[in-house]
Amino acid sequence: MKQYQAFIEDQIFWTKRLKFLALLFDFISAKIDYDDFETQFSLLFNPTRKETFTLTKDVSYIEKFQHIPESENFGRYMTSIYRRFEDVDGEECTEQGLKDYLMKLFLLLQNFQIEEK
Repeated sequence: MKQYQAFIEDQIFWTKRLKFLALLFDFISAKIDYDDFETQFSLLFNPTRKETFTLTKDVSYIEKFQHIPESENFGRYMTSIYRRFEDVDGEECTEQGLKDYLMKLFLLLQNFQIEEK
């Protein structure tokens, strides 16, 4: 069941992948600063996360759920970014350190830009 919940979470985040990837790109290309990135990412992340909690408990949604393999792990990557904000705020990581991490991650995440069928 836990794996199924992860699939649902990944897929919900994946449906918003273009918005997440655009934010990552804007930050790593210096179009927005760290504060704007953290705010905009959180404003996208938090409602998406709330939606996953709601839908993983919705029996009718679960019955109709169709797994999309391309979405696997996308939610986990977004959660790892969100958790890095605590590291920056707690001074365990610098803003530049976050940007370096996101540059590497962005290259990996580009695979998630597959057009919907």
